[in-house]
Amino acid sequence: MEPVVAGREVARRDAQRDAPELGAEPLEGKAAGREHLARALASLPERDRRIVMLRFGEGLGFKEIATRLGVPQGSAAGWYSRAMSVLRESLR
Repeated sequence: MEPVVAGREVARRDAQRDAPELGAEPLEGKAAGREHLARALASLPERDRRIVMLRFGEGLGFKEIATRLGVPQGSAAGWYSRAMSVLRESLR
């Protein structure tokens, strides 16, 4: 059971690293940033949105995401990478 826990910690660290920066804004700005992020997430295709939420929300690694979705690990990682690129562009 230990490797899964370690894998989730690595996934959380990676997700925090990959998270789009909202910056040090006043509280009102943070709410607007969250709304902007929610709109950007909603604009993603369902598959990509689900992968991002599994990665950030549940802290899963690509192997766990791939197993849950029934796809190859490389596909899950690639879709995540493209989704993060779209999110970064949307949040600029």
